[in-house]
Amino acid sequence: MSSNAVAKIKQELGNNAEYKIKADKFLKEYFGFKERISEKMTTDIKIFDNTLSAEGIIMTLSRKERGSLLDFKDGKNFSQVTFVYKNVNDENVTKNITTKKTDGTSTVENKNAFTIEANGQSTYGLRPYQQKAMTQLSDAFKAKENRNRSLLVIPTGGGKTFIATYWMLKTQVSKGVKILWLAHRHSLLDQAAETIEKACTEDVLPRGHK
Repeated sequence: MSSNAVAKIKQELGNNAEYKIKADKFLKEYFGFKERISEKMTTDIKIFDNTLSAEGIIMTLSRKERGSLLDFKDGKNFSQVTFVYKNVNDENVTKNITTKKTDGTSTVENKNAFTIEANGQSTYGLRPYQQKAMTQLSDAFKAKENRNRSLLVIPTGGGKTFIATYWMLKTQVSKGVKILWLAHRHSLLDQAAETIEKACTEDVLPRGHK
């Protein structure tokens, strides 16, 4: 099974710079995954991980390299896995491509950018205080005196990133609003990107929404 999985990835990378697929879908197709990962499946996945590494292919989540296909499972949830040749990833992750337009202007494509598509159903439930925070955020944005400004204050470990992400997707992105997420450290941006990917489900956004 692992050899077929690697062959599929190499085929996709022969035509595209990267190959993206939900980890659970990939596991079902090539490893017979149903509800739980068995001991035999774990062994097969480790063989797959080693074979993939030998082929010079890496797995990434939000542009961050992961060592095993098992790293894309968080409880009952699975993330989208991106397969890419290591040398391609190293070149692209730090470079931008400038495209000149016919009218003399230019656009810059950031190679760190990626697309997340709504898929599956969420298994994360909001706690009462998190639901209250979301309601208060919505109320604050509607108030004329705030003019779409608000500040979320919650103690460490309270889930500020999750609350902000869930609220942003549910009330803003679902309506076509564009969001600029700012942070003073790359690690915080990686954390936010991973949270967005986990929260981007069909009960939060319409199916196929990106």
